[in-house]
Amino acid sequence: MAQPPLAFLSYAHFDDAHENGKIRTFAERLSGEIQLQWGEEFPIFIDRNDLKWGQEWKARIDQSLNGVTFLITILTPGYFKSEWCRKEFYRFVEREKSLDRTDLILPVYYVRCPVLEQDTLRAQDQLAQTLSERQYKDWRHLRHEPWTTPEIGRLFEQMGQEVVEALERGSRVQPVPAPQPVVIAQSAASPTVEAAGKKTGDIEPPTVVVDAQGEGKYTSVAAAIQGEMAGTRILVRKGVYNEALLIDKPIEIVGDGDVREIILQIGGAHVIRFTASMGRITNLTLRQMGGGNWDAVDIGRGRLDLEGCDISSEGRVGIAIHDVGEPRVRRNKVHDCKQGGILISDYAGGLIEENEVFENGLAGIAIKTRANPTVRGNRVHDGKTGGVFVHDNGRGVIEGNDIFLNGLAGVEITEASNPTVRGNRIHDGKQTGLHIHDNGAGIIEDNDIYGNTIAAVEIKNGGNPTLRGNRIHDNKQGGIYIHDNGAGLIENNEIFYNAIVGIEIKSGASPTVRGNSIHDGKQGGIFINGNGAGIIEDNDIFENALSAIEITTGANPTIRRNKIHDGKQVGVFVNSDGQGLVEENEIFSNSYAGVEVKSGGDPVLRKNQIRRNREGVKVHAGGRGTYEENIFQENRNAPWVVAEDCEANIKRSGNLES
Repeated sequence: MAQPPLAFLSYAHFDDAHENGKIRTFAERLSGEIQLQWGEEFPIFIDRNDLKWGQEWKARIDQSLNGVTFLITILTPGYFKSEWCRKEFYRFVEREKSLDRTDLILPVYYVRCPVLEQDTLRAQDQLAQTLSERQYKDWRHLRHEPWTTPEIGRLFEQMGQEVVEALERGSRVQPVPAPQPVVIAQSAASPTVEAAGKKTGDIEPPTVVVDAQGEGKYTSVAAAIQGEMAGTRILVRKGVYNEALLIDKPIEIVGDGDVREIILQIGGAHVIRFTASMGRITNLTLRQMGGGNWDAVDIGRGRLDLEGCDISSEGRVGIAIHDVGEPRVRRNKVHDCKQGGILISDYAGGLIEENEVFENGLAGIAIKTRANPTVRGNRVHDGKTGGVFVHDNGRGVIEGNDIFLNGLAGVEITEASNPTVRGNRIHDGKQTGLHIHDNGAGIIEDNDIYGNTIAAVEIKNGGNPTLRGNRIHDNKQGGIYIHDNGAGLIENNEIFYNAIVGIEIKSGASPTVRGNSIHDGKQGGIFINGNGAGIIEDNDIFENALSAIEITTGANPTIRRNKIHDGKQVGVFVNSDGQGLVEENEIFSNSYAGVEVKSGGDPVLRKNQIRRNREGVKVHAGGRGTYEENIFQENRNAPWVVAEDCEANIKRSGNLES
């Protein structure tokens, strides 16, 4: 008699201890959710709590055909370093193979694991490679959230549904004898050949043909879906099919021929509405013909593989993913949609990979209302507004895309959204490369941002991202423009060859700018004006055409431990009532003064090394300031040039001159 279904939780014990039992709570919540939906008890064994864990594990692995058993893996760096976790995983993979199943391992991505995300590390770790091919649930952004939120509840519900559906699939499976190879008569020297090139044991799904000319079982795709059982493959031959499809069972729809000649189209409805647990649609042209806010493809739940299709919409968007939808959208062309190309909303996830998204009325890809997809390797271009738009608490990972020639920002982040934007090329936009505003945040790292018409990056109105390790260059105005109370951490970027300044800070903005290389700007390096502030520290600022740093019109930053050198004019220029604390910097080999102060500028210069400039410090035309404990060496004309009318307005003490 078959044993009842159950699951084992595989995790690194330190992780649960550090999380104060939260991983065990996860198992309890999921167990209860599955019981609620399944109607029967569904235990999840946790080896720390359950004395029967080892006994049950051994029995289930050794008697692999006796009872449906799931493995839930909690992915953290500790998981990958645990030999016991690795052994559990590999033994379970073998168990899956023996059952001819691929849906019994449920990975949960809990803490960022470089071995999963970096190609070179992943290539050296078989476990990471195997897990990267599985669809995982991403809980990284939920670790520190209270587990009473609707988003948490929806995710538990979705995971519970998927387990129940896997249980139902298992209950329908009947043993099927493996087909015997068909041997074709050959000479003694020739090897045997299996029929149709299939391996012994391969089982093809039942297949039906839809043909608009009446040469298949059906002339209507909708009729084929309604008339066939779950698991059927529907081959659609060339023709124009004017119909709306509701896919509410696991099924596969495959265009048989040239994608341009297999057309499904409709007005006044979604072309495809997908509500099944899983399915596959490939090689079709899908045209929504207008008549209201309808989409070409609407995915409200389940794991649909949508591949190789040509998708457009005269109604709303090309692909709408929402609620508990978690599809894999790969290698499609999504274009000429009246509104956006792809919209992911309302807690949905999924993988959006290697698509070409272009010439849509609004954003090519939009992420909103706590949606959390992975958007990878797409070409997003020539949008009439933006490329990728993340708003209204949107999240997600946006990596390795080519985003270019869009009418507005290449990537826009707003309204408390917090995505990761990594390793993209964001270029030749008609306005900014990235626009982060109205409390938008995000991790912006390792991108190449260039050739944009306005700034490469604009941050304003409470925008507070982390920009790290980006190359920001050859933009037609500035590199990074932070204004109107914008903030953020600008760290370890290379900023060069921009038409105006590398970084401009104004209007109450107050970022931290640290460890960047800012060079070869066609005007200045950093320009702080209009009551801007911030911390500018540990940067290398050199070979800019105007001042390396200019502080003006009431700005009051802290400039600390920077190397400011080889500029074609002044090192630090303070004017028009600019202030600031300038301390512990190396200011050297600039063509004009190391520091120039005029027009009410009133900085504090302390403990700087000022050497090999034309003048060390030049104060004139109403300049002021406090100058303490600085070291002057080898400045060509003089360490000091102070206008007579400014002597009374400056304070000097403890400086060393040579």
